[in-house]
Amino acid sequence: MKLLTSVTPCVLFIWMAGSAAAVPILSVDADPGTPGIQSVLSIPFGNPFTVDVVIIGVETGQPLNAFQFDLVFDPLRLAATGVVSGGFLPAETIVLLDDITPPDVMYAEASLGGGAVGHGVLASISFDTLSVGTSDLDLMNVILAALIPPGGEIPAQVSGGRVTVTSGQAIPEPSTLLLLGMGVGGLLAAGRRR
Repeated sequence: MKLLTSVTPCVLFIWMAGSAAAVPILSVDADPGTPGIQSVLSIPFGNPFTVDVVIIGVETGQPLNAFQFDLVFDPLRLAATGVVSGGFLPAETIVLLDDITPPDVMYAEASLGGGAVGHGVLASISFDTLSVGTSDLDLMNVILAALIPPGGEIPAQVSGGRVTVTSGQAIPEPSTLLLLGMGVGGLLAAGRRR
């Protein structure tokens, strides 16, 4: 009987965890050109780049009708140059907030029609590199809203990203080194003849 009383709470916990709805995951994809969600990016100094704010796991029972987020970055390393809608919400959407004020990008959108389910890109943010070093890309003040019953705020997991700006010094090609060596050798040979 003692075994039954200790096993019952475990079985009940596992059943409750399995029946609970999964929460969407909001992430920074630091390298949208590579398949999957890449949380880190290494970029040479002087090169512009774009990151995506993506969402996965929006369920049919609570379709996403509106969202807002702040993407916080290091203004000594990066300069945000623009933000555009990722097109995840249905076509009848309005941008409620589109503001770049270092150290963050604030963005919000709402759907005038139905909501969106599944996964997709909420917004794409463009950056320029300012100096060598590392900048975290943190998602803050995240709100996801469902207007269809049960409605209200949709809880979500949030994960940021990281960008490392490298010195980007070019490494000479082997043929360049060969030509340079031949030129120096020719100069030395000419100097010995004199």
